[in-house]
Amino acid sequence: PKPLMPFWNKPILQHSIEMLASWGVESVTVNVHHQAEQIIAWLLAYAQTPGAVRIQVSCEPEILGTGGALVKADWFLADDNPCWVFNGDVVAQLDPEPLVREFARHRPLGALWMHARCGPRTVRVEKQRVTDFHVDDPGGDDTATFCGLQILDGRVLNFLPREVGFASIIQAYRDGMKKGEQIAGIQVPGSWWHDLGTPKQYLHAHAEAW
Repeated sequence: PKPLMPFWNKPILQHSIEMLASWGVESVTVNVHHQAEQIIAWLLAYAQTPGAVRIQVSCEPEILGTGGALVKADWFLADDNPCWVFNGDVVAQLDPEPLVREFARHRPLGALWMHARCGPRTVRVEKQRVTDFHVDDPGGDDTATFCGLQILDGRVLNFLPREVGFASIIQAYRDGMKKGEQIAGIQVPGSWWHDLGTPKQYLHAHAEAW
């Protein structure tokens, strides 16, 4: 499974968990689908590491998308507590403070990490607010790439279906924007990000991180 692929001799998933833990995260829920038993076995072993965060698992027999995954694990957003959501095939290094600060100051529906130079740059961001998730001019002025890391407010559940099933978090954001909700798009100076979704991207990330 992709999250267990090694990135410089450490599983991608371990990089993600340890980065979140370094930010003060104490509890993590991992969605599993493809070869779930391998990921669960790894998580059980990793959970025995001294000082490891509390790890829970949400099993998806059918892919639910980010929105559907949140509906299935809605208990993780109980009492409107915010939480981080991070893609499982991404490696990154960044200071979370710009995202945390913007979220605390304005309490948007979500604060999304954006990169203005890497990736497809299909999202338009104006004055740190997302105005369009699928622009007609990728790479044009005020465009950026959503890096798969975000802080979500629990009220995002108001814009997702009540029943568990496939759902898009982007559609939830769009529906929220129609109701006046704000979606923050935050760039982080000095950050590093790579999508490891394909073999070519996987090898390129290793070369760049050497």
